[in-house]
Parts: sequence; C-alpha cells; structure tokens
Amino acid sequence: MTVKAISESEFSSLLQNNFVFESKPHLGICVSGGADSMALMILMKEWIKRKEGKLTIFHFNHNLRKNSNEESVLLSNELKKQGLEFKILINKRKKPKTKIMEISRNLRYSEITKACKDLNILHLMTAHHLDDNIETFIMRQKRKSSSTGLSSIPYKRVVTSLQILRPLLNFKKERLVQTCISRNLNWFEDPSNKNKSFERVRIRNELNSIGNSEKTNIVKQLRLKKQINKKLEKKIYNFFSNELTFFSYGVFEIRTKSLVKQKIEVQIEILKNLLTTNSGKFYPPRRTSIQVLLKKIHKKIETNHTLHSSFISIGEDKIKIYREIKKNRNLSKVYLRKGDEYLWDNRFYVKSKKFNITCSQINKKNWIDLCKEFPLKKSEINFLVVQSLPLLEINGERFIPFVSENKLKKKNIEFFFNPTEPLSKKIFFRY
Repeated sequence: MTVKAISESEFSSLLQNNFVFESKPHLGICVSGGADSMALMILMKEWIKRKEGKLTIFHFNHNLRKNSNEESVLLSNELKKQGLEFKILINKRKKPKTKIMEISRNLRYSEITKACKDLNILHLMTAHHLDDNIETFIMRQKRKSSSTGLSSIPYKRVVTSLQILRPLLNFKKERLVQTCISRNLNWFEDPSNKNKSFERVRIRNELNSIGNSEKTNIVKQLRLKKQINKKLEKKIYNFFSNELTFFSYGVFEIRTKSLVKQKIEVQIEILKNLLTTNSGKFYPPRRTSIQVLLKKIHKKIETNHTLHSSFISIGEDKIKIYREIKKNRNLSKVYLRKGDEYLWDNRFYVKSKKFNITCSQINKKNWIDLCKEFPLKKSEINFLVVQSLPLLEINGERFIPFVSENKLKKKNIEFFFNPTEPLSKKIFFRY
C-alpha cells in the first residue's frame, strides 16, 4: 500500500475542525530537526501564509551530544532557506546523571514556554504523532498507570496562558516522512532514538516486531480508553465543583465521606489530580502509592501522610492537603526587576508592576525573627502554609503573601496560586 504525504487541504481541514485561532495568528512550533517536526513546520508554513499570520520556530539545543551544535547549524540553514523566523535556545546546565529524557523534556518545555510568553504567542505546536501516542500508551500500561493516564498524549493542553497543540496525533510516522520527501525537505535522525537504555526506544523496538493487526488492536484499545476516560473525567470535575474547598494560599480540603462514597477508580483519580496540582509537578504519583493512602483514609483514623511532595492531614470528617516542606529544601533567592514575572516553587505566580522584588525562602531559622513581625495567632494560616510562601522584600520592607493583609495590593503586586498542572483555572484566585 502506497504511503501518502499529508496534503495542504487535508491539514487545513484538520486545523479548522479541531482548533480555534485568533485572526492573523502568531504561532510557535517546536522543531527538533527530525522528520516529524519538519513535516509539521512545512504544513504550518503553507497554512499560515493563507491566514496572513506568523510562525516562530523554536529549537532547543540540549547540549547532551557532541554533534548537537552541528545539528543546530544544519537546522538553522534549512529554516533560513524556508524564510522562517526561528530562535535557537541553548541548554547551559550540566548533563543530568539520571532521568535524562524526563529532565531534558521538562527543561525544554519550560524554556520554550518562557520564550512564547515574551513574544505573546498563545499557541505552541508540537509534532507528536500516532506512533508516539501508542508508545506512551504501552509505557503507561507497563507502569500500571491510573486510568486517565492511559489516555496517553492529549490533543490539547493548557500551560498557564499557553495552549500546547498536537495536530499530528492521528497521523502515522510514515506519512510524516513522506510529507518531507514530497516537499524536498532535509531532516536528521537523533542517535538517541536507537539507544536501548531509554524505555521509549525499547518499546518502539517491541512495536516494530509485531504485525499490523496487533498494532491496529492497540490503537483500538487506546481510543476506547479515551472514550471511557471522558466519562471518568466528568465525574472528577463534578466532584471538584461540588466537594472541593480551595484556599487561595495553596491548600485543598475535601470531605472524607464525599470521597469514600465514590467508586474506587474515581477516588484514585481525585487524589492523583489533587496531589499533582498541590506539588507543582508535571506528573502524578504512582497508583500503588495512592492506594496505600486510601487504605488509611478508609480506616477512618486521624493521621498524617506524606506523598508526592504533599502533606496530607487525614481527619474523620475532612482531608486537608498542604505542600510538604522537606528539611533539605533549598529554594534559591530570586531577584525580580519591575515587570518581571516568576513562578515560585512551581506553584505561585509573582509579578510587580512598580517595584523590584526579592523573593526568598522562609524556614525555621529565619521564622524566629519573622514571627515577631508576622504573628499568626489570629490567622487561619499555619506555619506549614507559611513555609510554602516566599518572603518578599521591596525597598527594605518585608511582606508575606496572605499574611501581610492588603499591603501587597497597595504595592500593586500580583501573587496567586498558579501551579504547573492546575485542576481548573476557575478555582484559583488572584491575590
């Protein structure tokens, strides 16, 4: 069977039916230089021209291999030929010793997201395709991920004010390669794609060894799981809408009875989502860890539990979730110039419109001095909460968000809970 390239009309129809863009949009694209991202780049170039919009290409040089810089130069030359605006972002950090792919991916998204904000780009596209989705599905199956995790890669994802879109998610890799060939596009292969020390590469090799009928069956499983999860996600959303109390200083509270009367799968997903949001992490805790937590909750014994950088206070009637503050916690002091913005501890958005700000960590040592200035006796905020907040200094004057009452508002400081993975944008409020 002949593999067809993706046509302009096919791609245009896909965008029209699945996404909404502003008039004359300015869109960003993550381009590694491989066939997948180069195919997306050329398809978007054809589409954006008709919409009188603008494209900015982002390439992140991880600096992990000897030929990384050479590949960046090759890609730059190809993008210049295409007449496209591009930005090469270079990693200046040391190579991590463990979790190389995970840490590198998080860093790449973080840096490109910042660049999109600077350019007022609202939509960032990535070239994830059907083969990627199947690999992720298999990987999560092997890890025994919770139900919603098995939906694999989402078509759309919102990170703060940026929409990450994956328009190629239903296309096979071979069609993307053919799209590059049909447009005479050059691309290069990442050697890490053959490194068997990476889980994804091992899964890819496994999939290459099975027949088409087995692959088709996996795709059916994936699509069925997505349908099932839509119903599950609706139940979770309804629970959060009706049963969750959120405190603006970053604490969650749910009624124990309301949680345990849900089906066990729903209970697991509720806690998974709460702990992911509370921790400021991208990824949820393991299913087995949540099951251990649920056993304690079902025993109706008042106790405390720590999981996924969260402190969980389990009461007979209520469960409260705080940010866990570890003894070796060491957040760097951050200096923000007027107009700068920052995400403190991956949880709180900070911005000053009029003043320069210094953000520093609150701990047991400096609290001995601070508590005289910021008494908590009449406040519902306890020391667990205070340690999760930054000490803000403006021209020698010190503030603690939510403790300093309305002083920060008078200084025109924006400060609000804005975690890496929000439950819902609607439940978080500005300070």
